[in-house]
Amino acid sequence: LSVYLDTPNQFQIMIDQINSNDGAVKLEVLNLSGNPVEDVVISIMVEDEILTKGKTDSDGVFISKISMSSTMGPGLEIDISSLNF
Repeated sequence: LSVYLDTPNQFQIMIDQINSNDGAVKLEVLNLSGNPVEDVVISIMVEDEILTKGKTDSDGVFISKISMSSTMGPGLEIDISSLNF
């Protein structure tokens, strides 16, 4: 069992507006120095249902499409996690 003892880092998250017409989602994850963070796990959910999940690429970018429904509430939850963050 490994234990992380350093001070955790923080993310900068850049997100394009999600268009309900096509459901396209683009997120960019950077560290506080402005460098991209690779392999960050992104989950986009609504009411505890996962709509899409994946990892950022080497440029810190996550791109996906979600199915937008007229019965959805007004908000989406975005969970972002990575080692050492």
